[in-house]
Amino acid sequence: MLAENRIGIFFYHKGKRAASAVAGEDLKTTARSFPGVEVVEDLYQDHWETGIEALTKEIADQALSRLIVVTQQGTPEAQPGLQAFSRWGFRPDQVAVVDVRPDFMGVESEPELIRERSALLLKQAVVRQGALEAAVLESVETIPRILILGGGLAGLLAAQEALKLGLAPLVLESGKTLGPSGYYEQADRPAGASIPVENFISQPGVQAVPEALLVSLAGQAGDFTVRFLDGEDRVREEKVGAVLVALPPEGRPNFEAYGLKAGRKVLPLSQLETLLSSPEYREKILPAEEVGEVVFLLGLASESGPPVVGRAIRDALRVQALGNTQVYFFSGNLKVAAEGLEREYARAREEGVVFFRFTGGSPVVEAGDAGLRLEFDDEILGRRLQLKPHLLVVDETLAPHPKLKEYAEILGLGLDSSGFMVPDQVYALPVRTPRRGIYVVGGSRRPYVTADEIQTEVEEAVLSAAELIGGGMRQVPASRVEVDRKKCTICLTCVRSCPHQALHFVYRRPQASPLACQACGVCAAECPMDAIQIKDFRDETIQKEISGNFRERKYDSAVPQVVAFCCRNSAEKTIRQAVLFREPLPIGFEFIQVPCAGKIDPDQVLQAFREGADGVLLLACPLEGCQSFEGNKKAWERVQYLREVLVELGLEPERLLFETVGPGMTAQLIKTLLAVDDRIRKLGFSPVRRARGIQRVYDQFTFPVDSKTFVI
Repeated sequence: MLAENRIGIFFYHKGKRAASAVAGEDLKTTARSFPGVEVVEDLYQDHWETGIEALTKEIADQALSRLIVVTQQGTPEAQPGLQAFSRWGFRPDQVAVVDVRPDFMGVESEPELIRERSALLLKQAVVRQGALEAAVLESVETIPRILILGGGLAGLLAAQEALKLGLAPLVLESGKTLGPSGYYEQADRPAGASIPVENFISQPGVQAVPEALLVSLAGQAGDFTVRFLDGEDRVREEKVGAVLVALPPEGRPNFEAYGLKAGRKVLPLSQLETLLSSPEYREKILPAEEVGEVVFLLGLASESGPPVVGRAIRDALRVQALGNTQVYFFSGNLKVAAEGLEREYARAREEGVVFFRFTGGSPVVEAGDAGLRLEFDDEILGRRLQLKPHLLVVDETLAPHPKLKEYAEILGLGLDSSGFMVPDQVYALPVRTPRRGIYVVGGSRRPYVTADEIQTEVEEAVLSAAELIGGGMRQVPASRVEVDRKKCTICLTCVRSCPHQALHFVYRRPQASPLACQACGVCAAECPMDAIQIKDFRDETIQKEISGNFRERKYDSAVPQVVAFCCRNSAEKTIRQAVLFREPLPIGFEFIQVPCAGKIDPDQVLQAFREGADGVLLLACPLEGCQSFEGNKKAWERVQYLREVLVELGLEPERLLFETVGPGMTAQLIKTLLAVDDRIRKLGFSPVRRARGIQRVYDQFTFPVDSKTFVI
């Protein structure tokens, strides 16, 4: 326990008649056994307001810095007290509510075990509160500037938003010109969006560099150093506070999927639009005096999103309106979920466009010297039909920008299976990445994005960047990562393992950026020298919690003893909710809170077994919902390794379990705990626990012998 922490313990009752039911003198004696702990007084819900002044004075007189409210009524009953504590300047983390009598299942005949368990819960709370360290704020200088990769529609919209929020945009465009490019960006802008490129570039604070190539990015959130090649192949270096990736997708015709090659009679959508905009070119392909049939192939090779579907339907309407053409639209699953798209689809049908939908086989397409021929089965008529169109229009697949993979490597980010820059994590939505200060929007995240979605994502990303940078100076809590310079061997394990790339080197030792670090503890668990500690979750504190559950027990029973390490972002919240709603929990579980499952150190797991635990459970976030992005995966890898270690130690590997549970998933939590309890019961007591039990019995009936005075 830290010396500066003075803990006050209040026993909260619903009424004076219920006082003896909540905490007897045994719990108060347990509380007073800790140094720096004061049992202030009993609190009563029905006399709360009358005693508030006396309570305020007592907190001041005792100079209390941490408070523990002991109750058996659940958290809601103590809420009036918590609200009052906040008015007195206590933060939520400085006040703990401990339900010393949660509902346990199947132990009605063992009241002594329940009383001992209640005392252990109180001791655990005292250890946790005593380990809390005062939050220290520090001033961090930031660069009020944002790097925007991509000068298309999304990039220019982001630059406009940045100017509104006081951030100077640095726009790098790999092409020769800035501005919306391609049909998707030119024809489908957000409502009211107007981007006069020349006027925009001339605004104060705007720096736009065409034909630029990103070379490297160093530094941390709020203070990145970017190096790039400009249009004259000169290496330039600039400082920025945040990075936004806004590269548009690239349209690739699906010729190969249909066994076709590009030609005068076989065109991709983009080339058809060029044809429609040029009367002279259109006359060569579709003469006005001839009547021709035009076939659109859409979504037969792969799924097409609403932007592509909308584009194709609008083009089909334009061709049908020429007057000398009949348009046939061949599609798979036609997605018309975007706003106004179903209306355009209905209009196309009214104008005479004929739609054929295929749920099974696709049409057979032949293109030769004799012209085009399509054979297909009409699923409605049940007949084999044939068309000889004058022109065939092939859809396009939106693929990642050619520079996206290269930029992802430079930024230290991953790509999904399709090559887009989006992590498979809930906490990355809508625009975030594992690396704080770097955001991804629009066609860099996924292929089919509507203009309104781009606008929304741009606003979210730039606002997040502005909040992070804070106008050049931020007051933030100091880093919770502490490095012992004497133990650190500069092996770089922490730098490589940090999922947020928040560690950098200062005077040849790692240091965590207070803006980038999430205090997940992955670096501390991975450090081979134990040189890294996370404040409030130091190894010493966790070891005390584990030991206290076994060494201070006086009453033993047949109940399996399981140490459950709980991620505070998911499982720990769910456990508190279960206690709140009086869900019955297995009494043999001790719940140890950790900042992330990635913080669970192999030494702590082995310590739990060494102390006599029958089983150890790691409760992590769902695999695709880890707030630290990789903490649960790191925990699972350690479980695999530790199971092999347990075999070498003579313990069954089944005693170590890994489960996932999301915040608020109480039913799943209870089901998981019951399954683990049943599994450990079948395995029986661990050999270590049996040996400790034999030793306790032996100690009761023996005494030490002095060989000098006791001679046989």
